[in-house]
Amino acid sequence: MPKLQATIKRWKLLWTSMPFLTLDAYIVEVYNQVLDTTAMLGAVPSRYKWNGGEIGFDTYFSMARGNSSVPAMEMTKWFDTN
Repeated sequence: MPKLQATIKRWKLLWTSMPFLTLDAYIVEVYNQVLDTTAMLGAVPSRYKWNGGEIGFDTYFSMARGNSSVPAMEMTKWFDTN
């Protein structure tokens, strides 16, 4: 239950601190269950230099989109779905 509360708190913080965030961006985020599950389990690849604890937005978005020093996580199509 604490992880659920932390996730809800994170969403509230994200939603209130970023007024330019649209519903479309929220839907895209909810769609990426694999990235969310990876973050919740703390299964961050070593190339992102995560030291444990809470995963910050910089690490989270680097995992999703990559940055100038590391590539994004691989996108794999599971179960031949669209």
